[in-house]
Amino acid sequence: CRLHYLTHPMIASCVDIYSKFPLLGMELTCKDDKLTEFYTDLFLTEEGLNYQEFLLDVGREYWTVGEAWPFATFNEKLGIWDSEELLNADDVEVQRSPFMKDPRYFIRLPEVIRRILHERAPIWEYEKLVKNYPELVHYAAEDARMPVSNVLLQQLRFKSDPFNPRGVPILTRALRAVI
Repeated sequence: CRLHYLTHPMIASCVDIYSKFPLLGMELTCKDDKLTEFYTDLFLTEEGLNYQEFLLDVGREYWTVGEAWPFATFNEKLGIWDSEELLNADDVEVQRSPFMKDPRYFIRLPEVIRRILHERAPIWEYEKLVKNYPELVHYAAEDARMPVSNVLLQQLRFKSDPFNPRGVPILTRALRAVI
């Protein structure tokens, strides 16, 4: 579906429209103007988390793949979310548990981090990673998956199949007509 999005102009236009439409006119409002200003600066500015762009990417991924994987980083000292990124659905494994309501998530380390850990270069980045996050060394292999808290990682999925732990691409419904 990603390939069809990239190569078919009508599909790309439709996915872009459906991804952008819910975001039109997005704004934060509150009775307290200072809170509105704080959260608008945090979430909606380019210097902040830039949710206008981020949510567009989430919508595009949701329509083409059937699921999106936002991963957040919380700054304990400041008490705010300081970054958010969209993970590739191919790098996430979902495991259902017979004892827990929510599934468990395991991710493959991003390619950039795996390359630094394998090549040990640039040396200053390698040393900083190993010093601050020594557990990452255990997950540097290509097939290794690291457990991630479902507080930090959320699965947004199209649930057309209640027995499938993964999302089903909405775009697949249009593929027969396109082909």
